[in-house]
Amino acid sequence: DVLLKTAIQSAQTKAEKDKIKENAQDFTSRYSLNFTNVKKNRVGSDKAHVYDIENFNISYSYQKVYRRNQIIEDYLQKTYKASLGYNFNNTPKAWKPLKNLKPKVLSPFTGFGIFFKPQSLTFRMDVDRKYAQTQNRNNDNFKAIVPRLYDKTFLITRVYGMNYNLTNNLKFDYNATVNARVEEPFGALETQQKKDTMWANFKALGKTNDFNQVINATYTVPLSKIKMLNWVTLSTRYTGSYNWRTAPPAAIIMGNTIQNSQTIGFNGQLNFSGFYSKFPLLRKANLPKSPGGKKKKYDDDDGNNKKEDKKDQELGGFAKATLKFLTMVKQFQLDVNSTNGTTLPGYRRGVDYLGMSNKYKAPGFAFIAGMQDDNIRYKLAEGGHLSQNPLQINRYIQLNGLEIKGSGTVEPFEGFRINLNFERRFSNTTSSTFKYDTLTNSFLDE
Repeated sequence: DVLLKTAIQSAQTKAEKDKIKENAQDFTSRYSLNFTNVKKNRVGSDKAHVYDIENFNISYSYQKVYRRNQIIEDYLQKTYKASLGYNFNNTPKAWKPLKNLKPKVLSPFTGFGIFFKPQSLTFRMDVDRKYAQTQNRNNDNFKAIVPRLYDKTFLITRVYGMNYNLTNNLKFDYNATVNARVEEPFGALETQQKKDTMWANFKALGKTNDFNQVINATYTVPLSKIKMLNWVTLSTRYTGSYNWRTAPPAAIIMGNTIQNSQTIGFNGQLNFSGFYSKFPLLRKANLPKSPGGKKKKYDDDDGNNKKEDKKDQELGGFAKATLKFLTMVKQFQLDVNSTNGTTLPGYRRGVDYLGMSNKYKAPGFAFIAGMQDDNIRYKLAEGGHLSQNPLQINRYIQLNGLEIKGSGTVEPFEGFRINLNFERRFSNTTSSTFKYDTLTNSFLDE
């Protein structure tokens, strides 16, 4: 080792001395530029349109870092991040084909409405590029060649979303995320041909690495419109998800992996207090004591706030206690969820719109919507959509699960309330190595 002072004194020229001083420094510089959520604000109360410029927003950031020290001759990193967003919110009016029905018995149907436009549309594309190059110093062997190192990543993420209430009770939403990588030529982009190749891959939105989508549908039975059943709430929901993952770069021949899941749920709520209030005798039994002998108010079936009259208060203590005991159940709720899923490796096809391979019409709209098929692996194998590499050892997995949850409230007498809860879960997993057998020239489960 040589002291810095000695090395400087031994230098023959001023340029050599300056070079030694520069090499001994630990120098870092940073430069950054940011624009975040740039958009045009909506002015006035004009109706929003799907094509309005106010629906768009953009963000951009650039950062440059340069460093040199005793070990690193030069290090340069450039980071680019850009985002383009679109968000449209709408409050469409429903078309009510039954609004003019006259008979009172048909009044629950007059509010039925159909929406012909979605409530919201969203889209976002994020671009993230990092380019770095490092040149280390040759401090040990002056005859060795120290290569320049490059670190490059170019990622594109796209997010799609839609919220569409088909009717007041039937609601639908869709969300999808696409992760892609823009491939770049090896090394520095020092030629126009390399730059053109990179930009061509960028304009093609890169090569998809991962695709996820989720479909949700919810339906609420309109019992609130029916006078004698407005104490009951019933709803059902469906969730279907689909995932496509690319094969590892070192094992493309093994094929991609596709996975889907399906959840069917049911929810029921029984408000027995609302049911009891429909009968004058039961309503009187369940009215709480009114302090000071004041008349107690209650809501009738039409939602009108009324006071109990003198006649309503004429209920003996024993009769009231008996009726209150018989109507001790105040509330009950039940949730049932069935969850099923399939994971299938070795899938040879790519992914296009909605997760389908448009050229091969695979794996099928039923599968990407979350539907389950015990024979899906055989169907895709028969269509030539699975890898025939016998070294494919990733496992085919099928999951089935059921969850039941419930709760209730019991009040046998005033001031004493009991909350009851129960839960039951069941799950079953089936897996196998589904691969091509070269002896029988067919796919087999192992």
